[in-house]
Amino acid sequence: MGILDTVFRDMAVTGGVFARCAYHGDWQMALEARGGQMLFHVIKDGGTEFELLPEHRRQRVSLATGDIVVLPYGDAHRLWRGESQPVIPKALAVPDLNRFTNLDDKKSGDPTVFLCGYYQLDQLRSHPLLRRLPRVMHIRAGHDAGQMASIIALIDREAHTSTDGSQTIMNRLTEPLLIYLLRAWTQQQQTPVGLLAAFADPVVSRALAAMHSKPEHRWTVAILGREARASRAKFAKRFQDLLGYGPIEYLKQLRMTRAMELLRDTRMPLARIAEQSGYESAAAFSKAFKKHTGLSPQQYQRGQLIAKR
Repeated sequence: MGILDTVFRDMAVTGGVFARCAYHGDWQMALEARGGQMLFHVIKDGGTEFELLPEHRRQRVSLATGDIVVLPYGDAHRLWRGESQPVIPKALAVPDLNRFTNLDDKKSGDPTVFLCGYYQLDQLRSHPLLRRLPRVMHIRAGHDAGQMASIIALIDREAHTSTDGSQTIMNRLTEPLLIYLLRAWTQQQQTPVGLLAAFADPVVSRALAAMHSKPEHRWTVAILGREARASRAKFAKRFQDLLGYGPIEYLKQLRMTRAMELLRDTRMPLARIAEQSGYESAAAFSKAFKKHTGLSPQQYQRGQLIAKR
């Protein structure tokens, strides 16, 4: 299993497509913030304007056929075509995300067709994969070798036909789509930063591989520098430049992500989870876990069990 495979396994990502919209002529749609989810829109046909809400943020993007806009932190936003009018954002409840809807206004005029989807991640805002992402990611059409376009075409076909089993297929396809979205975003940047860029860096990637293979090890910046085959200072600066924080902070987050996976997917004793997460005792682990998540390990585990029912 490669390091990126390990990251996606640990991050417990789930996703889905909640709407296929076909609007004609002038139209607009606004969605409230979804703090626990990433949101995305794929423009299949036509064009639309996009803007974050509230308006004082003034982050506006023109989207064309084949473009994708991703909101890593689920901010409130609107899409429209034609003359902009004040609009009240629609609240998206969990049932709205879990129930796919085909929205077609059946009007005349040139259509704008787009898919709306989401991702649910544990500890969304603090996850290492997302720490250097902007509030809005605009991925321009044609910025991949065709694999991402193939996945989107399959999702759109299922969305358009919407037959028995279509929602399951669409939801499953969103998981590999996330990797392609993040790859495309990283490749699109003139100076790539973030975890995917760090994985591609010959210095930082060696240290990341070491941490992911043994998160419980007593790593220091000096030891990680030796793993990276660089001086301590060079390694620390390169890590900070790519990820925006230091290697020990990354290690702490990695350990918490691994602990959440063990709590979620195993019935391992707390003392054993603490040991595999790099803590000397269950008490020290519990204190760090609650500081990080706001929940005790037992509360987190119970919540995951309820969510699976």
